[in-house]
Amino acid sequence: MCAVCCALCLSACRSNVSDLALDGSCDVLALTIDTNYEAIVDNTSHTLTVWLPKGYSRDELTITSISLSKGASTTVEAGMKISLREPRLIRVANGDVSLNWNLVAKNDEARILNFKLNGAFSGVINEADKTIRVSVPKGTDLTSMTVSATLSELATITPNVGLTMSFTKPVKFTVTKDTDTNVYTVTVIEVANPKAVFIGSAATAEGLQPEESAACNWMLETIEQSLYASWKDIKSNTISLQECEVIWCHMHKDGGLNGAANFEKYAPEVLECKTILQDYFNAGGSFFFTRYAVNIPAYLSINGADATGAVPNNCWGGDEQSAEATGGPWDFSMAGHTDHPFYQGLLMGEDPNKVYTCDAGYMITNSTAQWHIGEDWGGVPTPEAFEQKTGAKIVSLNGDAVVAWEFPRSDKNGAILCLGSGAYDWYSIKEEYTGFHQNVEILTKNAFNYLKK
Repeated sequence: MCAVCCALCLSACRSNVSDLALDGSCDVLALTIDTNYEAIVDNTSHTLTVWLPKGYSRDELTITSISLSKGASTTVEAGMKISLREPRLIRVANGDVSLNWNLVAKNDEARILNFKLNGAFSGVINEADKTIRVSVPKGTDLTSMTVSATLSELATITPNVGLTMSFTKPVKFTVTKDTDTNVYTVTVIEVANPKAVFIGSAATAEGLQPEESAACNWMLETIEQSLYASWKDIKSNTISLQECEVIWCHMHKDGGLNGAANFEKYAPEVLECKTILQDYFNAGGSFFFTRYAVNIPAYLSINGADATGAVPNNCWGGDEQSAEATGGPWDFSMAGHTDHPFYQGLLMGEDPNKVYTCDAGYMITNSTAQWHIGEDWGGVPTPEAFEQKTGAKIVSLNGDAVVAWEFPRSDKNGAILCLGSGAYDWYSIKEEYTGFHQNVEILTKNAFNYLKK
């Protein structure tokens, strides 16, 4: 009798749970577009990816079939025509539970997005001609170089990356993704006298910190006849500066660098190279100093004046691994200087006097090296006092701070452009960003063009 009662109770409990249908599965098992194209189902990210042939229109597609978990329903059905130029949200419901799925269509693409040799020498990719040019210092062993490359999604490459091969002659690489195939020709050029040099503390570009690496890689891929050099290379004259037009130093340190003493302790090699930098500057060479490298002009004799110790008076910064997410676009002012070559061709936001460098959600360390202007503290009460103290000309006065300044070219020396705004940031620990972040590249390209002889 008791056993029967217990059985009845258990049966009633199961019935109540079943009525709520809280355990209903909301899986998409399969989906087909235009009969021939079956989606790849990712149950972790809840994404359905449909690969279409190269050039296949995504404007008007037909859902041929869709298969769901038992008892589930969704917001699309077989026979429905949809556009997948942008991802489409699909809601799957089963009883009292539901789940959102993203339906994405992509066209086959076979591209090399990034190419390196020996982990240090980045290739300049000409997508139109399907050529890649890699500049290396003269004397580099071209007979045994290790290949690494980043490809478009799901593409394959022949010969395989990771191999060691000779580049004494141009080498062809074939990249394939189903209906798309491209052949890239890689040519290695030995550069005895680079036109542009990125200087860092690491022995090779591969060893740079992420922020510095992102900046350096852009230069190597964008600026012709450019090379990376360590401070040790500069000190030992390993890299010739005879024909160099621009030296760029983008110096990052987690937590920031505030004050001359901290800078000198962190980067003693800069002071060791002071005479070489000075000789280069006096011979007409130019510098682009960004982030904490804006301290360096204080150790050079500019216009005959030794301004040692006249470093930015207000510097700070966060750590890459705990970077903050921007709540909206970040910017700095170009008011009064909008006609400067540094600010041309930018993507403009709502304020025509601001340079926008990223959008909401970008992960940034806010690494800043600026001059505070004011009578309250810092010893620089006015913008005029800043220019008198440093010998520089203001290029950006952002509220009560000078965040960009320059030492114009003269008949005695080259030019120097400094940018210490925390909004100028190359690397985010999250995904890649476009939008206003393109202005970081535009600013930098403008700087190179402005500083060239």
